[in-house]
Amino acid sequence: MIWEVLHIWIQFFYALLLFVISFLILRKYRENKLSWETPDFPYIHSRYQAKKLLNSEKENWLKDLQYSVSELIVKELDLNFISTEEETACIQVKENKIKKDISYIWKALQSKVPKDMENRQDDLLKALIFELDSGLIQRPSDLLGRRRSHRLKKLLYQELNNSEDASQTSKLKNHLSDFKRQSSDLGFSKLKAILRKSSVSEYLLSKKVSTFSIFVKTVVMALALHCYDFFTDCWLIKEYYEISHERDIQSQFTVRSIFEFEWAFGEFIEIIPVNATSSEVRELSIENTFSLLTFFAFVLVFIVIVSFLLIISQLKTVQSLYDISKTVLICSETERRNNLDPVKVLHRFNFSRVESGTESSLQLAFQMAIYLVMTWQLDWMATKVQQEKGSIMQISRLWPSFAMSILSISVGQLKTRMVLHEFSTDLCKKMIYFAACILNTIFTALIWISLGMAAMDLATVGCFDLMDGGGIQFPSGKWGSWTFFVGVALAFLVTIIIPGFTHILRLPTSSVSPDITSLQSEESLQCFLDQFFSLAVIISFNAVMNIFLLGFAKDALTPALLDLGSRTNFTLPEVSDFESQIVTPSTMPEANARRNFILLSIVLMPLCLVGSLLLLYFYFKDNTIRMRFQDSREKPKKMRFKSWQFFCSAPVLDGFWVDVTELKEGKEDGEILNENNPLGDEKCINQAMLDSVLRSLPFWKGKRPPTLSFKQLTEYKRFLEEAEMTKNYDQTRKISSNV
Repeated sequence: MIWEVLHIWIQFFYALLLFVISFLILRKYRENKLSWETPDFPYIHSRYQAKKLLNSEKENWLKDLQYSVSELIVKELDLNFISTEEETACIQVKENKIKKDISYIWKALQSKVPKDMENRQDDLLKALIFELDSGLIQRPSDLLGRRRSHRLKKLLYQELNNSEDASQTSKLKNHLSDFKRQSSDLGFSKLKAILRKSSVSEYLLSKKVSTFSIFVKTVVMALALHCYDFFTDCWLIKEYYEISHERDIQSQFTVRSIFEFEWAFGEFIEIIPVNATSSEVRELSIENTFSLLTFFAFVLVFIVIVSFLLIISQLKTVQSLYDISKTVLICSETERRNNLDPVKVLHRFNFSRVESGTESSLQLAFQMAIYLVMTWQLDWMATKVQQEKGSIMQISRLWPSFAMSILSISVGQLKTRMVLHEFSTDLCKKMIYFAACILNTIFTALIWISLGMAAMDLATVGCFDLMDGGGIQFPSGKWGSWTFFVGVALAFLVTIIIPGFTHILRLPTSSVSPDITSLQSEESLQCFLDQFFSLAVIISFNAVMNIFLLGFAKDALTPALLDLGSRTNFTLPEVSDFESQIVTPSTMPEANARRNFILLSIVLMPLCLVGSLLLLYFYFKDNTIRMRFQDSREKPKKMRFKSWQFFCSAPVLDGFWVDVTELKEGKEDGEILNENNPLGDEKCINQAMLDSVLRSLPFWKGKRPPTLSFKQLTEYKRFLEEAEMTKNYDQTRKISSNV
């Protein structure tokens, strides 16, 4: 069975399926664009009331909540170093005060909206959460604002979801957890209480020890992870090089061959003479095989050098990682001063992101591709000479580098997401997202390995064709192969494709700009559309390459293998009819690893893709944030290319928050709200407040007026009259006429 044929058919099937999914996403994208043309009137009213309530001139609840939550976070940060019963009780008092304020705001907001309004609870909650987020978070890089908003919303959910009995149960659980924590840390708490009397000891206890732990958790861990990944890659390159030189066979590919450009057309391959004896044919065949492996090892060295130059330029951002983690996690003064450098915030993970996007991705693809391309050749040729049992190139040598590359790329995806959400995401959500990153990394790795294997297979076909005398002679007298040249060119093309498409094939939410906060938003649909369409194109391109490889295998590889087998005692698969049978690498008896990879890729690719999307769904399942930062600059800024921008995009810092809440579909066509509508003209309301609400809904600006059925307007008016809400009724009329 020719496994490459099965692989081609499966690839075309997956590509067709991805094209269909891309079409469905495009259709969904257009439907969402159409739904934005008809705004949800009750939601606008809820947004207006929430904004007016939080920014009231008499009681500015937003500023009060910001101050209270900030003080609560300060107390919690100080509690990590010096904890006493008084401070624990003070934190509980502050939490109760914030919950009381939130409860008052929620009840006041409910009183301003009709009770029988459709989707009243959801609209009120979304409106309040959006106004809290947009008020507390000043810009995308505002980590302090995101942490305050996250802490405040947790208190809001606790207040809304807990009944009196549940509240008592929750308090009991909190007391039990506090008791366990205090009991376990009893001795150390007493020691800290004693040392607290001394300012010097307090400084040593809270600053030195804590900053050292932060340094270890951030800088040391990041450098250890990626440096060890780099070390395993270099160690595997050394293994490949030693395999090709550990026997008494001199490889023809050397450092000199690089500068003489003998690698371009395979000029380092020795042509087997026609009158060569059987032993000479065997020795030259094995020598050429090891020379080819040496050439592939030098390709890995080239990748390491280029990646190292890109990574070393981002080494300075590790200092930003330490500074941000220290000031946000342990420094309560930073919370009070409310200042963080946006540049350090956005670039603190650049070292990990660049290393995972270049060195890890390229090494993972090419190391496995080289193993799958060369293992059958080494087992077929070298074992016949040395009479060895087992494989020369053991798969166990690749596992350390493979595992570290998967881990490094997954961590890079996670950190890309955590650039903006590190201190506003729970640990459970982080673990779910990290699992999604691992599945997405495995899925992407299978695609890149298949692509790299196809390019190197073409170079291998050229090598065998050249050995059998099928090459071309250059004026210098040396022989080369155009097939080998095309394979080498494709291999270097893949080294450009992988970093260029890495940011597209990763999880769509693993990005800094745009900051995706909802799977139903315009940005997420656009990213999914780009991802699935790019996947379909790449898989189709890989399938087409494999089709051409079948042609090369029939015209070049099969005759060369049959000729070598006839002139030596090398065993070949049984070929009954040369015209109907094609010898491919997967048909060789020693190609077990290659056949296993084809089967695993067919099964794991859809499983990993679906699994990563399901985990992404659970990650956003309870998410209520529907925000996007809109650039407010009139003239677009000129793009200036920098080395890190190719992998580390950063959002703009000047603008305002946009509401991207998905709206309900399908409102009946009816009378257009105008001066003759049932809600008529009434007293003027705060136009500036209303404009600020509509300003954050740019999708609705410039669209046709919203259409509501006459029945809906009549019912809405009746609801207002029954509730005797004359003041809000007047405001609602003005809103309707101005929308």
